[in-house]
Amino acid sequence: MRRRRAAVLIEFVMVIPLFLFLAVLAVDAGRWVLLQSELQDATQQAARAGAQVGGAGASVGDGQRWSEYTFNQALNAYGFSAAGRTFDVTSGATCRSSGSDRYVTVTTTYQVANPLTPGLTSLLKGFNMGPITLRATSVALCEITPP
Repeated sequence: MRRRRAAVLIEFVMVIPLFLFLAVLAVDAGRWVLLQSELQDATQQAARAGAQVGGAGASVGDGQRWSEYTFNQALNAYGFSAAGRTFDVTSGATCRSSGSDRYVTVTTTYQVANPLTPGLTSLLKGFNMGPITLRATSVALCEITPP
């Protein structure tokens, strides 16, 4: 009976670290899905804001600055840290009535600072993978055409 109890205890001690690692990894994965969703929403808001003022080079106002301001406000509301953000209006410098400038395209990235899973950062480095970077792209149809 004692040997059986000792064997169960040893098995438990061997399995619990792996179980806890997988549980925390699942929490991290859920967090990344939530962050990706919030990043995509902020990117969509930024593209829409740029499209509403006539593109990034619009005479109505500086659409790129307005888009970036909207993007940063949305991320701040979601609780993103300021570090690790990039923002770029990749097309739609000035909204036109035809061609590719009918749309404002915004591309953003966010680098996840610290995963909760212990050792995950060094594990990724061991496989020559860098830190976790989330990307989002959104396209919005220009709502006004500047004169």
